[in-house]
Amino acid sequence: MMLATLRRRALPLTRAGRHAPLRPAMRAQRFQAPAREFSVLTDLFARLRSWWQPPTSLPAPTEPSKRVVLSTGRRNAKTVCLVDGNNLQYFVFDPTCPMMHNDAYVGATVRFLQRLRHLVLTQQPDGIVVFFDTSKVTDRKKENPAYKSERKPMEPRLRPQFKLTTAALRALNLPIARVPGVEADDLIASYAKACVDQGYNAVIVSNDNDFLQLVQSSTVTVLKPSRNQVLREKDVRAMLHGGKPFLQPDIRALCGDRWGKTPGLPGGLNRRQAVDLLEASGGLLPLLDNLENVLVDDETLRQRLASADELLRTSYRNTKLENDLVLPIALSDLHVATNFDVLEPLLGKDAVRVVNSSL
Repeated sequence: MMLATLRRRALPLTRAGRHAPLRPAMRAQRFQAPAREFSVLTDLFARLRSWWQPPTSLPAPTEPSKRVVLSTGRRNAKTVCLVDGNNLQYFVFDPTCPMMHNDAYVGATVRFLQRLRHLVLTQQPDGIVVFFDTSKVTDRKKENPAYKSERKPMEPRLRPQFKLTTAALRALNLPIARVPGVEADDLIASYAKACVDQGYNAVIVSNDNDFLQLVQSSTVTVLKPSRNQVLREKDVRAMLHGGKPFLQPDIRALCGDRWGKTPGLPGGLNRRQAVDLLEASGGLLPLLDNLENVLVDDETLRQRLASADELLRTSYRNTKLENDLVLPIALSDLHVATNFDVLEPLLGKDAVRVVNSSL
């Protein structure tokens, strides 16, 4: 019916209302138009059929997407995940979580292990090492008693779960790195440098921005659990107004930070100006050692920096991580855990079910 209508509309009429004879060119158009219309209708029908065709089977459940961070690092290099245990344990702790086993709270430990399993699935590392602080006073604390004094006391429910977490890691046969009197942050920095020197790719797992100074190209990255985000060099440089990652402690010493760890230069200093000064001088310490030559055109700023010399140096030491410590565990001895069911005697069946569930 539609094709017949198209044919009638395509024919010109005479005065008597009859169809006029077609010239050769018009005759060709007459037969081409229905063919084109038929082709369009056929294509439309095929599309509708494909859209309404029911699936033959339900899709199979899948694990979390394989967002392999180190695919952008050195090719064919092994991957090592450096986990900031203290930071991750605080992050996953929920004081309202009622989960218990053998009359003890286990929620923070269970969520810690759930994150660890998610890390294994999504990052597919060749080795993992978890770092913890010890109770022994560190050199930074001895030098500056106010260092990290802004931290709140540990929650009573959380303290015993640190021991439970380390016991679970031992049950999984995962390496734990901690040295009395040495901050876990410095150990992580030393492992990151060793990874670069020995041809590994490193992923630092922590929400602590102190580790941004360790980012190098794509060989050392920082995975923030709070955002499920991987930070590479371009991301850090954007955060530092174009400054290179290794200048982060220098920038924080000059400009301060919102967490109150470093007060910054009294009177304030623009971040962009700080980056320009540091890149021109090679860092904060060379800048302070060579003020006469670097800032000859800005006498006021030179005097401000000279007056705050000791304050700036102390702030720098508090934020600059040491990366030359002896590794308590060799990189070649690191490995991963895949069977979390072995935790059932320690945590109970319900807890292990949560550990094995997706985030």
